[in-house]
Amino acid sequence: MARDSSPVLSDLLKWEVDRNWSRDAVTLTAAAPATWPMGTVLAQAANGKYSPVNPSGSGAAAASVAVLLETVIVPAGDTASVALRRGAIVDPALLVWPATTTETQIATGLAGLESRGIVARNTY
Repeated sequence: MARDSSPVLSDLLKWEVDRNWSRDAVTLTAAAPATWPMGTVLAQAANGKYSPVNPSGSGAAAASVAVLLETVIVPAGDTASVALRRGAIVDPALLVWPATTTETQIATGLAGLESRGIVARNTY
């Protein structure tokens, strides 16, 4: 029997203060239908809605503030999900950044997450 080798939540999320404090229900928004995998690094717009961070952008769109905790098929428009927003350790290898993100942009994004108490650390 073949096993699914896709990452599961415990692969990404190594530790959290408390699931009721570290996680929040969020509204995801997309201009066009998309599938966002677990581990997608999120930015928060002024309207409170989340979308994948755009490290090449400016303002709120470029600020890493949360991590998506499940794979979500987002229709054009809004959908509900759960994101990690504070007090946790995640595996940096499982964070999902836009394909064109540079190492410098990733370092900036990781610093943004760490400022919110989300630490990306290799654990063994």
